[in-house]
Amino acid sequence: MSSHPVVRTPDGALRGTVEGPVSVFRGIPYAQPPTRSRRFAAPVPAGRWDGTRDAVEFGPPVSQFLPWQGPVQVSQDEGGVGTLTLNVWTPDRGAGRLPVLVWLHGGAYLVGTGADPGCDGSRLAAENGAVVVTLNYRLGAEGFARLEGAPDNRGLLDQIAALTWVQRNIAVFGGDPDQVTVFGGSAGANALAALLVMPAARELFQRAVLMSPAGSYLTSELAEVISAQLAADLGCKPVVDDFARMTSADVARADFELQARHGAYVQTWGRMALMPTIYSPVVDGESLPADPFTAIGAGAAVGVDLLCGYNRDEYRFFQLMAGPPAPGEDATAPGEAELDRVLDLSGPPGAAAAYRAANPRLDAGDLYELVMSDWIFRMPAVRLAEAQASSGGSAYLYELAHPIESAGRKTPHGAEAPLVFGAVGSQLDRMFYPQGFSLYEQELSAHVRQAITDFARSGRPGWPRLDTAQWTTRVWGEPGAAPAVDRALPVMSSHDIWAEVSFGALDLPAAGTDARRG
Repeated sequence: MSSHPVVRTPDGALRGTVEGPVSVFRGIPYAQPPTRSRRFAAPVPAGRWDGTRDAVEFGPPVSQFLPWQGPVQVSQDEGGVGTLTLNVWTPDRGAGRLPVLVWLHGGAYLVGTGADPGCDGSRLAAENGAVVVTLNYRLGAEGFARLEGAPDNRGLLDQIAALTWVQRNIAVFGGDPDQVTVFGGSAGANALAALLVMPAARELFQRAVLMSPAGSYLTSELAEVISAQLAADLGCKPVVDDFARMTSADVARADFELQARHGAYVQTWGRMALMPTIYSPVVDGESLPADPFTAIGAGAAVGVDLLCGYNRDEYRFFQLMAGPPAPGEDATAPGEAELDRVLDLSGPPGAAAAYRAANPRLDAGDLYELVMSDWIFRMPAVRLAEAQASSGGSAYLYELAHPIESAGRKTPHGAEAPLVFGAVGSQLDRMFYPQGFSLYEQELSAHVRQAITDFARSGRPGWPRLDTAQWTTRVWGEPGAAPAVDRALPVMSSHDIWAEVSFGALDLPAAGTDARRG
């Protein structure tokens, strides 16, 4: 076998590398570089090339601001590979019928890349027999700000362009275009829920795995207010011509600075000011006709098999990322007043008393963490699965309960991704698993990977479909139990508290729309 295998796609030949039992092709353009006139436009297919293109290096990341590094500057050169690239790992280029797993990374719509070591597809390809695809998509204002003169949801349109490329090309890598499963974590799962109901994404994939999807989708009006604030920070108006004059580094820095203080905008942003991001998909009535909760409940995704889940202690991650208080700062955990404030803004009537009655041993700080876990991640995951099952679709539900020592033996947001990919690759992964996987975690990872690849092949992950009479939920990593056990919904008390809440697009507080009315 050549150490530099060549595949011939409809657009041209690609030269990759052989890495153990896997062939890898990196930095493949699926769209033209989003520069100059294309910077805030819908993606344009990459087009053909002559000769054989090297696909041995990852493409550059999209514009973003990394706190430990600063802004990632994107070249405005019309030439070159550009940032809208994807990567393919395949165990057998000649197989032709392998299931395909397409990964949408998270990162609050602000940071991330398909080249992150935490989403290396080698093990899923080599040991689980799948073709794995990872990709870049536009982030921050470049991908999600609502700007006059630009289409909404440009980052989602990028994802759709990548999935269109997969349908057209994946067979030459050994993948089956009729067995495409999209899987995503955090913002990637939130985006995937939107793709499930977007007309332009219809028939591009057959299955979806949503890992900790946030319940944040924006009305056009709220998105306009957020983008207007960003524009004011930049000294311009929220229109394409003004933003096009700004460097990508300046826009990314402004994103970061607004993200750092967005909690101060409760009066004007409402509940979105409590979310861990300033961006989310916009329900614009065109690219995204309705929020996923409403549309899936009406049957919009009934033809797609859905696997959806959450981590037991999602919000612990954000407490960890906040770190210890700086000298002179208040070191107290959120108290009763903050708990009541959050529930008054987002929860149903009587929620505070119901939470205290259901969790009598938790203090106000722990209750706050539980409420935020429920509102932002756990209940959205359950409600999306419930909507799919209730509309006649196929849905499966899971909970990850494996205690992480560095998180106080809780199971924080993001702890599932290393188990899914079978590797501790990124800086974030090492925060959860600083010594790598223990023997037990290796076994747990094998269970998780097997379930996801079984689901990708057959639509069945290995436990019963969700039936809201039984609420069967696969629980991975429960202390004192086998790595994989089935339980009735472990968060049923929280589900009951939120039962009368209609999740939907977040709106301006002045519009009179709160969590109780969607």
